Amino acid sequence: MTASYQKVFSDDAKIGFFAQRNAYQDAIDAGEILAPAKTMDDMHAVVTNSTVDGVLAAFFALMIITVILDASRVWVKAIRAHEPLPTTETPPEPSLIWAPSGLIPTAAERERARREPAVAGMGERGGE
Repeated sequence: MTASYQKVFSDDAKIGFFAQRNAYQDAIDAGEILAPAKTMDDMHAVVTNSTVDGVLAAFFALMIITVILDASRVWVKAIRAHEPLPTTETPPEPSLIWAPSGLIPTAAERERARREPAVAGMGERGGE
C-alpha cells in the first residue's frame, strides 16, 4: 500500500505516475522533448501510459482495501461467534469418474471399465 501511495501521489516525476504525466504534458505544451522520449509521439505515449498506470495503481489499491475490509468483517464475526460459522460448501461426495492407476490402464482396469460403464464415467448408457 505504501508503494501504491507513493506511485500515485508522489510529486517526484521519477516516482509518481501523475507527476511524470504532468512533467511530460508541460514539456509537450512547451514544445520540448524530454529523455528518454525521442519524438513527440513518444512524449504523448508517456503521458497516456503514465495516466493509465496511475489510474490502475489507484484502482488496485482501492480493491486491496476493499478485500481487507470485507475480510475483517468476516474475521470479527468469526471471532465473536460462540459456534462455528455456517458453511456454504456442499458435503463431500465420492467421484464416479474412473481413471487408470498409471499412464496406461492395465488389462484388469480396461475390463472393469468395459463391464461397468458408470465406473468409467460413461454414465448408465455406456458413453451415449
